Amino acid sequence: MTIAGVLDEHLECRTLAHAWRYTDVTRDGRNWVQGRACTRCECLKYVTISPKGELVSSRYVYPKGYTIPGGVTADDRNALRLRSVGAEPARKPKRRRSLRAVS
Repeated sequence: MTIAGVLDEHLECRTLAHAWRYTDVTRDGRNWVQGRACTRCECLKYVTISPKGELVSSRYVYPKGYTIPGGVTADDRNALRLRSVGAEPARKPKRRRSLRAVS
């Protein structure tokens, strides 16, 4: 999939970031694991927190169709922002060839 295949329901999260809500808290040994769910795209995030409150790790579970193999470049993000406001990305001007006089 490319950015052209990004679903409309994932577009806001791709341009604004996820809108998290807390789901649950569990223990993993001495650490806490805080569950979060995105209210828009249903992405899940699990944050492991140490007894001192330090972030130990984060793990994501993405909804079907969210991930893009190879990731997203800065130009891809720009194009997604333009799509979110209903604009078309600017096209790169074509390079003109110089004309040489033929003798």
